[in-house]
Amino acid sequence: GDSIIVKSAVEKAKIHDYESWREMEEEVADKYSMSDYDSYKDYNAAILDYNKAIEMDSTYSDAYANRGISKFYLKNKNGACEDWSKAIEFGFDNAKQWVMINVIS
Repeated sequence: GDSIIVKSAVEKAKIHDYESWREMEEEVADKYSMSDYDSYKDYNAAILDYNKAIEMDSTYSDAYANRGISKFYLKNKNGACEDWSKAIEFGFDNAKQWVMINVIS
């Protein structure tokens, strides 16, 4: 079934005004962090949510980082590293060690 997290992605996608979307995004981020996806173990839903966020803001580093984590949990190491590399490109420096660990191992 649809989790509340997926519904939040749909709600975010309905907001076309960038400022309103950012406010909604911050509210959703406060409620539904990566740990919420962990508790649901619904990483495919997480990826859908982050895809929507990236569609709306292609430089949103946190979305790339978290989508990479979801892909990693789904055993898609290459996809995770690609997303983490994008996150680094847009300023999420913590992802550097994730890429290094997973490229080396």
